Amino acid sequence: MTKQLSEKCCNPTITLIVPCEIKCQAVISGKVTSNGVCPVEGAKVCLSSSLPGIVNFDPNPTITDENGEYIW
Repeated sequence: MTKQLSEKCCNPTITLIVPCEIKCQAVISGKVTSNGVCPVEGAKVCLSSSLPGIVNFDPNPTITDENGEYIW
């Protein structure tokens, strides 16, 4: 996180929205907020899997938009 982002973001909260079942492909989305309320724009969000080489995230990392939201 850049210095500019870290100064603006206190107590970051990351929300991850994952479908119940994923077959081959699915959209994973979420939101990064500061203090659970204010969206954090420009935050780098990285995902990893316990099954490397089998589960991939593209793009990875992704960057939050002006609403603090990201989509894979």
